[in-house]
Amino acid sequence: MEDCKKRDLYPDPLNFNLDFELAVLNTAKLIFGNDINIRGCFYYLCQSTYRKVQELGLSNRYQENEGFRLFCAMIDSLAFLPLNKVKEGMEYLKQNIPNEADDLLIYFEAYYVNGAYRRIGNTTGINVNVRFRRVQPMFPPNTWNVHDTTLHAADLAKLALNDVGELFNKRKKLGLTQTTEKRLKELCTQIQNDEINVEDFLKAIAHNIRKRCDD
Repeated sequence: MEDCKKRDLYPDPLNFNLDFELAVLNTAKLIFGNDINIRGCFYYLCQSTYRKVQELGLSNRYQENEGFRLFCAMIDSLAFLPLNKVKEGMEYLKQNIPNEADDLLIYFEAYYVNGAYRRIGNTTGINVNVRFRRVQPMFPPNTWNVHDTTLHAADLAKLALNDVGELFNKRKKLGLTQTTEKRLKELCTQIQNDEINVEDFLKAIAHNIRKRCDD
């Protein structure tokens, strides 16, 4: 911003594509105000999920268990659901969670979907009064959802440079092709038109986006 001032430039951006770092998000709002539209890059959402896998000591299971690896990709696939179906998708995952994935899903739900519960009230004395209040997620679904971007991108080049962004720019690493990009768009159209259920949608997206994310 100081460099901008030196050049008599005073930007007033409406949209920001950022990493999932709270400090960066807060700084952007502090400088440009709360009305800016902040979007997290989908590639970094995948990276955030995989970092949590590593933090939980699940790297070996991720590498060796195809079902577990697919489930992790299905978590990321929530980003391609219409916003009004994201919570339905989370409920499906909670009902079909594999062994050892509990903490990973709890983390994702708390930070990215429904938020966490915070205990409030008084636990001492005669009048004990304890209750739980749900705290909003740090990064709600509207900051990382890419359904509309995928569905309404004018062409694949725009799709590759937009919110889905770095994921497709790293096509060589992720084994993605233009055929895959078209398939993602087809799937988003199908879920919007209720031609595919949430379970099949998440599985299909997962197979497309992250077969070997960690290679």
